[in-house]
Amino acid sequence: MSNNNDFIDLTNLDEIRTGTHIIIDYISCTFPFLIHAEDYELYVIEDIVNMIIDFLGYTKEDIVKEEYAQNRFKHQYTIAGCITLRLIGPELKSGYHSCSIELKGEGCREWENHNKDKTWKDFIEFCLIRLNGTPTRIDLTIDDYEGKDVNLEYIRYKMDNDYYTTSFRSKKYIIHGNDELGFTLQLGSHESTQELCIYEKNKEQKKKKGYCRQPYWLRFEMRFRREKAYDVCMNLVNCEVDKYSEFFYSLLYDLLDLKEDNDYDNNNQYKIETDHQWKAFLNDVSKCKLKRYKIKKKSKLENYREWAEPIVGKYIQYICLINRNDIDKTIIDLLKLTQKQSFNSRDFERINEYLKSLCAKPITGNETNDLELLIEKRIQSFRDLPF
Repeated sequence: MSNNNDFIDLTNLDEIRTGTHIIIDYISCTFPFLIHAEDYELYVIEDIVNMIIDFLGYTKEDIVKEEYAQNRFKHQYTIAGCITLRLIGPELKSGYHSCSIELKGEGCREWENHNKDKTWKDFIEFCLIRLNGTPTRIDLTIDDYEGKDVNLEYIRYKMDNDYYTTSFRSKKYIIHGNDELGFTLQLGSHESTQELCIYEKNKEQKKKKGYCRQPYWLRFEMRFRREKAYDVCMNLVNCEVDKYSEFFYSLLYDLLDLKEDNDYDNNNQYKIETDHQWKAFLNDVSKCKLKRYKIKKKSKLENYREWAEPIVGKYIQYICLINRNDIDKTIIDLLKLTQKQSFNSRDFERINEYLKSLCAKPITGNETNDLELLIEKRIQSFRDLPF
């Protein structure tokens, strides 16, 4: 797949679709509201909004500020009518306030149709790198419009008879719905890091929008949250776009492996071959071995440095210019400034946490006393110089 055109366009419900297609049907990402003491909050908000609409290919005319913000955020914007941006929310572990960008199904289709020259890999990289964000949920979907190899009755028969294995911790599944509104078969829960819902999408659309011309539409919706969402997104970033289809099917195979009919008990289903119909539906892929990525969390000291360095750097420039670019006098002024500061328990915690991440020896109170003596000695040595 070279671009987003390879994902099926679901905006036209009058079109009769055939075969199977993959889509990303939901994605959300949380990122920090990076503001420094000298910054004006509204300017930072404007910078974030401009950066996001510029990447998404919109203008200020395409964004609306909502009167109310959800989930304890201070500001909420809607881009192109269906992409939600929330700013200044609950505090992250880093100490910064949180922001989020959310694309539901309609927002995902809007992104694809409005950005023919960009891919989902571009979007995820933008969230990870430009926004310094962490994906919190992503839904990968396989839509079957024909039922050629499998259908919901076949899947229910296999699962009702325990002819399957799964990567979920619990094999228990839920079936809810009815013939008119459609059935949904669910593995996992809204609280778990992964969830699989198999449901009759055409019946859901009829209930939701009043009509759907699609005579058959079975959706396999894989929902990944928190650390699993991060892993899936990182795998998508490191996967060639034309391999996305294989990746989607291999993930589904890992979540649900339907077996040939057999006499084995529940605990021994892993010994049975995958049912040939299920294997055909999955395009004969292998089960996904999802590569796991550790979310790199910055230490308190690193976050403190990110906040402090721009201020410190500018302050040093002020002192240097006031001293008419006399570097030696500037150094003395800065050393004198350090003498006015005292270390507290929070300062020790920041430094020692950072040193621990480097496998270095922690500092002690004695070392801060030694530092005071060294600074005084250094100031005196400058005083003795003939300038």
